[in-house]
Amino acid sequence: MQDVIDVFQPTMMHMGHDEVYTYGKCDKCKGRELEVIAEDIKKLHAFLTQRNIKMILWGDMMNDVNRYALPDLIDMIPRDILLLDFIWYFRFEKDTEVRHLDHGFTV
Repeated sequence: MQDVIDVFQPTMMHMGHDEVYTYGKCDKCKGRELEVIAEDIKKLHAFLTQRNIKMILWGDMMNDVNRYALPDLIDMIPRDILLLDFIWYFRFEKDTEVRHLDHGFTV
């Protein structure tokens, strides 16, 4: 990330973190899926924050509308992360951005 920062000097960086299917599978992490991904997000967030760069994530991992969702993750990460609202399975009846806003995020 530092190479990207040095070259492009961004004010925001998108870290993805959607469609993650294999976290928490090893013996050390099994049963700690939420903590594993939250720790990773917080580590990257701290790195970017120290460099005055805003973090962006896909918000679909924190919805309850897909098979790989971790809806409780929304309560475990910093609120100053910009969430991009997206529903992979196109559940138009769900207002997922409202859920993100209600948890204190900018969408």
